[in-house]
Amino acid sequence: MEALIIEFINDNVKMHNEVVVIVHGKSTGILTKKTHEVLKNNKNVLEFKLDNWNIGQTIVKLKV
Repeated sequence: MEALIIEFINDNVKMHNEVVVIVHGKSTGILTKKTHEVLKNNKNVLEFKLDNWNIGQTIVKLKV
């Protein structure tokens, strides 16, 4: 899963996308926690937060 998130972020940086959404679901929170851990350690991520209207997805702002 970590490799998929990193590849997704890198691809979107190359495409000059400023904001992306990662859908991880809202079940037990394990995927949410791991997703945020990976995003926190990624140098291409400016900030990220859970979507206020749908906690099953995370909104990510990227460095472009």
